[in-house]
Order: sequence, then C-alpha cells, then structure tokens
Amino acid sequence: MELLRQQHQKCLGYSQQFTHMGSVAETSRFEKLAEECMQNIEVLKMAHAKGQPVPKYHTEERTFNTVKYYTVTNILISH
Repeated sequence: MELLRQQHQKCLGYSQQFTHMGSVAETSRFEKLAEECMQNIEVLKMAHAKGQPVPKYHTEERTFNTVKYYTVTNILISH
C-alpha cells in the first residue's frame, strides 16, 4: 500500500513539473498514471476490508527523464 502511495505522489509531482514546462502530453501521461495508482489503492482497500487476499499483481520499474528547474529571485531588503 505504501509503495502505491509513493508512486501516486511521484506521478503527481511529475505531472506538476511538466505542467510548469508546458508539456501537455507528459502532464496527461502522469495524471493518467496517478489515476491508475488511486484505482489500485482502492482495489487493495476493498480486498482488505472484505478479508480477501491481496489481488494478483506485477511490478515494473520504469525510468522517466525529467528536468529540474530552479527559479532564482533576488530580494533586496533595505533597512
């Protein structure tokens, strides 16, 4: 469950990064992945609530190229 939550947070973070960069295709890609994570979390919660075993699953490791950007602001404070 925790792994799915972490994955969901990463997808949302990447989605925001690509939104700031103006990449609509990548933004929607990560939003879709975030939705899939939430659906998987809900399925897992329902199975646990009913006392059922964890549904069958597979794991994948993916690598995504992202760009980090930093905004620099100079603030002049006068006394």
